[in-house]
Amino acid sequence: MNKLLLFILIFIISSCKNELPPQKSNVLIGDWISEFSVHTAYGKENHKKNLSFLNDSIGSNFYGGRYAKYEIKDSLLTFYHPKYNYKDYIRGGDKYIYKIRIINKDSLVIKPISKNAIKDYHSYNSLSFKKIQIKNNYNYKRIGFYCTGCYGSCPSLYIEIDQLGNILFNGIRYTEKKGFFSGKLDPNILKLIINKVNFIDWSKIEKSYSANYTDAATCKIQIQFKNKLVNCSLYGTDKEPIELDNLFLILKESYKFCTLKVDTLASTKIIFKDLAKGIYLPQLPPPPDIEIIEVIE
Repeated sequence: MNKLLLFILIFIISSCKNELPPQKSNVLIGDWISEFSVHTAYGKENHKKNLSFLNDSIGSNFYGGRYAKYEIKDSLLTFYHPKYNYKDYIRGGDKYIYKIRIINKDSLVIKPISKNAIKDYHSYNSLSFKKIQIKNNYNYKRIGFYCTGCYGSCPSLYIEIDQLGNILFNGIRYTEKKGFFSGKLDPNILKLIINKVNFIDWSKIEKSYSANYTDAATCKIQIQFKNKLVNCSLYGTDKEPIELDNLFLILKESYKFCTLKVDTLASTKIIFKDLAKGIYLPQLPPPPDIEIIEVIE
């Protein structure tokens, strides 16, 4: 009997020794930037990678431009990308699996395990990330944001959010809701948006950033601070700061984290009316870079 109890005890200890403690998984919440750089498909160097975690079950490894469910089990970090319908084809549904080697409040080191994770990080066997810290103390009054469609399933939408979390939403294409809505953001999501705004030094942000490929969406943000109005547009993703990507992602997905009601008067409540019109304008891709032109010739 004693031998049996000893065997059971050893089995329990061995099966649980790799389980990440709950307090460690909470450390993940926030945004992370890689301490390494990769080459993009178009040859750009010094391109950082990022991870973002909204809570203990929703995050993003920035494949597919959406948040996904994730879990930590036996020291494995797994992202479950959602399936979606695109032109009557089911896409998505992939799993990205990483082995957690180190995790604390400032550092995260993981190893790609699944084939797609290994492929996306090429020859990197160990991936080191550091947590992005708040750099500023901006108090915004209002944020306006839109993103257009692309040659794929990029969502086309417009939102406005005030400092209290009241939101106006207009879903055009590839969004879970279509038309005009109003509502209020989940307080935790509003706090994360405020943090992500303060991760950025807006005095150093350019008016626009453009990738050199021609099948991407255009996103644009306008923020009313106390004494300043800032604008920034982004075509594709390549040269912009990682912190801007993180902010654009949560704004694009923010409507999913609030209770929205159909509001036929929402269009009349929009403050940034010129910005809101941008979602309906044709978005022309930027001209190819000189390097690309030389290859074509």
